[in-house]
Amino acid sequence: MKKRQKKTAPNKFLLRWHRRFGLGAAVLVLTLALTGIVLNHPDALRLHERNIDASWLLSWYGVEGVQGDKPGFQIGEQWISSAAGHIFLNDKPVGDAVDPLVGAVLHDGLIVVAEPARLSLFTAQGIFVETLTGLPHTQGTSLHRIGVGTQNAEGVIVEMGGSPFLGDALLSQWTPTEGPVKWSQAQPLPTIYRDALDQFVRGEGLPLYRVILDIHSGRFFTAWGPWVMDLAALILIALSFSGFWVWFSRRR
Repeated sequence: MKKRQKKTAPNKFLLRWHRRFGLGAAVLVLTLALTGIVLNHPDALRLHERNIDASWLLSWYGVEGVQGDKPGFQIGEQWISSAAGHIFLNDKPVGDAVDPLVGAVLHDGLIVVAEPARLSLFTAQGIFVETLTGLPHTQGTSLHRIGVGTQNAEGVIVEMGGSPFLGDALLSQWTPTEGPVKWSQAQPLPTIYRDALDQFVRGEGLPLYRVILDIHSGRFFTAWGPWVMDLAALILIALSFSGFWVWFSRRR
């Protein structure tokens, strides 16, 4: 009787761990099976045509939208802002943005958008006119703010190196100036335009086919995901061998 127990002890140990590994790998194996079935019918399920634009999913993939209070510059009833390398007039991208915007003013019927190293000119309808880079560089500094002069110094004024400079009608020549200036100030962008920028940055979302494929391969679950799926596959192989061994031992 004791001899029989010694023979069956390894089988009991193997069967116990066979069950434990089976339960642990069941979820992963089920995930592999279900996603595999879905991926076999991409056209019938229209996986390439469907997109997922859930905020949490896009953030998980590193596709961040517009965070917090987005600053903008008000020109009359219109707003200037930037996102994803673009300058926006209200909710429409109108030009490229190299650096964060410094401010925006209205000059001779044109909207002047200031960046640290250049000025971009647009019509009131958002049509691009030209880019000006001939700024009055002072000791290698960049443009800190932009505004319009009042009283005797009317026109576009930029501040560089702590000194204000007044531009001529073509904004090609700049001379030091003094006097009161109405500087362009950043304000929280209205929600309607902030949402439009967020939609532009995040696009139409992620293709459903890609998300399911990433879940199937494990890439959805960070860099360790594929290794976890590989481990599940190895466990499944081990379960096959251990199950066969227990069955064979019992028959013998």
